[in-house]
Amino acid sequence: MILGGIDIKMDKKPGAAGFTCFKHCYDAGVNFKATGDCLIIAPMFICEKKHIDEIIDKLRTGITNYSKSKKN
Repeated sequence: MILGGIDIKMDKKPGAAGFTCFKHCYDAGVNFKATGDCLIIAPMFICEKKHIDEIIDKLRTGITNYSKSKKN
């Protein structure tokens, strides 16, 4: 089983940053589970390197968009 987690720096209140980042990742095409300010993903049991690469690319896009939204 593969499992990954990303901790997001807390914003105004617990869970707010995690949920906002989750929405940006979802818009980028990857669905994480937001648990507080932590994003958790467990890819399918049968996955290849190309699937993990796709998840990482979409995660990078989502976090980048989240960071840009925080600057505004």
